[in-house]
Amino acid sequence: MNEQFAIPANNPNMPMNDPFTGFKLDNDGSFKHFPGNTIVSFVTKEEHAIWYKALMTSQEILRSSRIAQFFSIVPPQTFHITIFDLITDVGRNSQYWPAHIPVSDC
Repeated sequence: MNEQFAIPANNPNMPMNDPFTGFKLDNDGSFKHFPGNTIVSFVTKEEHAIWYKALMTSQEILRSSRIAQFFSIVPPQTFHITIFDLITDVGRNSQYWPAHIPVSDC
């Protein structure tokens, strides 16, 4: 079974609460180039069995739901928790960039 579903970026039914929606995945569900730095912790089957199983179960439920078309199901080897967002290239030009630091300096 394919591990990814398409996420139509121009889908008028897709909620756009996150200003970065559509930046990490292409319309076909594949990962885009998304430069930046974050601190993450990977969720592995061996070290985080309960969380890993919960994520796998959640994916199976989502995959068979009527809202599956609005999500990309990522491969289990990419399961992670973002601990802290440091900086992304997209964020450098957004409302989240500190006004006192010129974007051209970074």
